[in-house]
Amino acid sequence: MILARVLSIGLAATMAVAAQAHFVWATLTPDRTTLKLMFAEFPGDSVLPAFAGKSATTKAFIGPNQPLELKLETDDRLLSAKLPSPRSVVGADLVYGVTDRGEAGPYLLSYHAKAAADIASSAQSVGAPVEVFLSSATGGTVILVRSRGKAAPGAEIVVHPETGEEFKATADAQGQVTVPAATPVAGVRAMVPEAAKGTHEGKKYDLVRHYATLVVGTGRSTIPADPEAYKMLENAAAKRQNFPADLKGLSGKFVMEKDGEQVQADFK
Repeated sequence: MILARVLSIGLAATMAVAAQAHFVWATLTPDRTTLKLMFAEFPGDSVLPAFAGKSATTKAFIGPNQPLELKLETDDRLLSAKLPSPRSVVGADLVYGVTDRGEAGPYLLSYHAKAAADIASSAQSVGAPVEVFLSSATGGTVILVRSRGKAAPGAEIVVHPETGEEFKATADAQGQVTVPAATPVAGVRAMVPEAAKGTHEGKKYDLVRHYATLVVGTGRSTIPADPEAYKMLENAAAKRQNFPADLKGLSGKFVMEKDGEQVQADFK
């Protein structure tokens, strides 16, 4: 019974993390007249319904002091905005709220999304607090992360190539990472922490985590999520349990079925 309970706790915790690992991504339609925003793990991934309940506080713009009117699409998975004229770069911001995950303490989660028609267009700034830029170089594609207009050394970067698996990198002292020319970049996500204290919606925080994303190219896929699958993850997150902080001496064995075979692993 104890082992079964441990397994259920572990599964719920894992699914809870999966349910929360989503970010705001922006894309341009092929004619560059419409911006689409999605709440997804990576560009073209399944999209959360009702824009994760944050549609009203999401802001889109074509530059500083140039806001766009966002609307929920009919299936409520995407936000979209008509542009006044074809554009090659657009942006969006969402201050998601204060969250507290374990040892990190309470922090404010802030998203900054950017869409660029091509690499050259991504060099234009949309004025976001944290922003990702690309440039072509002899050795490949250079990713630059800026925070408040300055290079962000140590930024945690995740690169989504046109094909193949995503990979992680850390920005150098100039806030840069170079991706080999053989790996065309489709999207980038960067996390930059900011030592700032404050209160948001009545909740205090000791840190701000900025997640900036960039999608390069137009007409990127926005695959709708399976509502039942998302509901299952949401229920798992709501029912998850945590181990007591003073728990000691726990050991046991994980047992699961994989491809018709039983897999076991000890833990302690």
